[in-house]
Amino acid sequence: MTEDPSGQVTQLLHHWLKGDQAALGALVPVVYRELQHLAHAHLKSERADHTLQSAALIHEVYLRMLGSQPMELRNRAHFTAVASRLMRQILVDYARGRRASKRDAGCRIEFEELAGLVRVHIQRGPDNAITGARIAAPRALSIGIGIPTEMVAACASLQPSDISTNAHTPLIASVGTPFVIAEVASIETLSRASPDIGAFRAAAKQYGELSTRFSLHLYAWYDGDATRLRARMFAPLGGVLEDPATGSANAALAALLTSMAPGENADLHYEIEQGVEMGRPSQIIAGAQKTAEGPVLATVAGSCVNVMRGTVEV
Repeated sequence: MTEDPSGQVTQLLHHWLKGDQAALGALVPVVYRELQHLAHAHLKSERADHTLQSAALIHEVYLRMLGSQPMELRNRAHFTAVASRLMRQILVDYARGRRASKRDAGCRIEFEELAGLVRVHIQRGPDNAITGARIAAPRALSIGIGIPTEMVAACASLQPSDISTNAHTPLIASVGTPFVIAEVASIETLSRASPDIGAFRAAAKQYGELSTRFSLHLYAWYDGDATRLRARMFAPLGGVLEDPATGSANAALAALLTSMAPGENADLHYEIEQGVEMGRPSQIIAGAQKTAEGPVLATVAGSCVNVMRGTVEV
């Protein structure tokens, strides 16, 4: 194991823990040789025709760390130990994906989006007709800055007391696309929400990173049910006054809720209603899985009806 006499790695790990994402990017080149040795060692135990190369494996480790909550890593040795565990988990996930692809040949498609690779599993009925889909979010959960309760309330034409902060304060969360996520006091409170475009513009002006699309995702729990909730998504600055079904927002919500669940490992699913107040109700099954290694990965699923048919030539 290479020593770290200058403490450079330890310092960068400390900065990353404090929220400096650039520190992680600066750290990788410093320890890249060690990561290469780890990657080569892990890949030696894989089959000869394995398509994942060492550079890609290191990059995936970096993306998973970047997309997760910063971990309290003490030093260089601790960092490489965690990186090694992540490489093993990535290879396990990769093998599972290959087996699933063979088993479900023709039922999976992939889209390359700005946020990353979006994997879609097509669900079919007994007659082979398409009945729905399950979509994997392109990135692991990342949690950003908090947003003042008063600002969120103003954007939704509510009072600050209508925003619940028992579980978490309003904050930015993303599994590919960032949303401001806030819990409100009740389903009744949620039904009273209405976007205030002036307040949205003021909020976007204050938070430059969200200036082009300050998207607010509100949710409330059904009484006595820890898996069923209702949500509303407002993004008037992006041309969407309200959306009846927002998979990316509900995936981020499921990941956030799962990250707060007790224990190091959890695989949870939530039944989320959206679009009720618009008269366009939808039902989304959002799930997320967290492990002791840190990344929280999310999926969204739901049934569909055939509204159009066509052919795409590539």
